Amino acid sequence: MDLSEHIWKIRGIFIRLKNETVDLLGKICLLILFIYQHFKMKIYLVCVQFRKRSLFEDR
Repeated sequence: MDLSEHIWKIRGIFIRLKNETVDLLGKICLLILFIYQHFKMKIYLVCVQFRKRSLFEDR
């Protein structure tokens, strides 16, 4: 096995690692976005509940 084969193997490993890291980062970003959207919806619903409650209490 000569040096160029070694370099190609190492390069292949690095490319695979990079792709997996990018994939993982993408998944983490999607997860964060999903959680954020979920919480935003929950916060919105809680606000709506409070507003309804305060409207009923005002009367």
